[in-house]
Amino acid sequence: MVKQSCSTASDMDVAHERLIPKERGRLKSLEKAASDPYLTPTKPLIQRATQILRVKNDFDQYFQPIFVAFGPIHHPRDDDSRLYRAENSKLQLAAKFIKGCGRTNEEFYNNVKEHLSSLKKCYEQKEQDKWKENWDDDDLAWMFLVDGCAVLYLAHLDVNHYWEKVGCKNIDLVAFFKARYVLA
Repeated sequence: MVKQSCSTASDMDVAHERLIPKERGRLKSLEKAASDPYLTPTKPLIQRATQILRVKNDFDQYFQPIFVAFGPIHHPRDDDSRLYRAENSKLQLAAKFIKGCGRTNEEFYNNVKEHLSSLKKCYEQKEQDKWKENWDDDDLAWMFLVDGCAVLYLAHLDVNHYWEKVGCKNIDLVAFFKARYVLA
């Protein structure tokens, strides 16, 4: 705990008057720095990797999914067959997760639709603007449902070491683990 040497406002005024202009200027700079908007806590938003990180060619590989993508930032379009092939696998994983929870598909889907506006607010506005070109709210709700449940099922398999039950080979595991962390 920091002890205050000045116990009253008048003592603080006297102490302030003893400061030379250089010291007052430094103290003012502290006050100004404390009100800097960059220091104001903000809610972190999901976004693409920054250009600074993507500049080096060898870093770009860490920001692109290998064969499966989760979420709207990397969601495959029809022209990206490499990622599109994994959509059926995600659907199967999501179905297993929902079945394991003992709830209906409709309950999960309606829950996602109910919270869709909150989910969208987790992403930067410029990402949301890009979605409007490709997906309506029903498409996004479906994507969040399938991708979210698939990720949760993968986490369940991982935590409980159930990979053998779904018949994954080592090479599949490596690809899923690498892809799983590009979740936007």
